[in-house]
Amino acid sequence: MRVAILSGLLAGALAGSSVASEASGAAQLEASLDHFCELVNQGKASEAVAYFLPDATIIEDLAPYSWHGPTAGMEWLQAMNANAERSGMSGVNMHFLPATMVQITGERAYAVIPGDLTYSFKDGTVRHAQGHVTFSLRKVAADWRIGSLTWAWERAGQ
Repeated sequence: MRVAILSGLLAGALAGSSVASEASGAAQLEASLDHFCELVNQGKASEAVAYFLPDATIIEDLAPYSWHGPTAGMEWLQAMNANAERSGMSGVNMHFLPATMVQITGERAYAVIPGDLTYSFKDGTVRHAQGHVTFSLRKVAADWRIGSLTWAWERAGQ
């Protein structure tokens, strides 16, 4: 009887440890993506693209809509900057909210993160959009790297 009780307690402790480890892994992943977002917002392209894996794929709502490979991150950022300039924007700022889903299996992860996007125009107009960024990631050494990124609109407004 004591063995069964001790086994049950040990299993419960290990399960609790696993849950705590998963929560800590999710928190680390989200912190990494928040830092990536900050770098993009600050225009630090070379630092931001370091978060991408060499075979990354990005799908976005501006032409050419898809980028893939070792130059995908930089080409995507350049396309966003060109679009902002053409549209008369003075700034674009993304703010990530807490993830609605994070799944981590070993060195692979999937995350869905709501985002608030603010567009500032040279004439003083400000527009807001809400959506989700979906990521697939792989852990390289101690850091999470982006394998794919997709932006999907939820709602756009003023």
